[in-house]
Amino acid sequence: MDAPVFMCWIQKEIVLCINHAPQNPHRRTGCIHHVICRGIERREFFGEATDRDDFLKRLETILGETQTPCYAWALLPNHFHLLLRTGNTPIARVMRQLLSGYAGRFNRLHRRSAHLFQNRYKSIG
Repeated sequence: MDAPVFMCWIQKEIVLCINHAPQNPHRRTGCIHHVICRGIERREFFGEATDRDDFLKRLETILGETQTPCYAWALLPNHFHLLLRTGNTPIARVMRQLLSGYAGRFNRLHRRSAHLFQNRYKSIG
């Protein structure tokens, strides 16, 4: 049985930042990044609807506070994908807020104390 995919497309057209890309595109305003993050040992961290809801509420709040556009997202049981455009706030800060807050809540709720995510998120920009 295939795992359910929870996906939302927010915008239809995306302009990629290709011309004169600097060495560190994560700091350049206006670049599009495909962000991927997987659960440690490929374990599920979106097992319950409340987990997905909390993640999406956190994402919405952080994106609003940092004015970071999100064009699409996909939540699978053991990983997620985000399509973000860099603004004045670096992607690293956005992801740190999102992942730290979510992991802390998830671990408290599920009585865990270990790492939740496999590695640092991956960003292709």
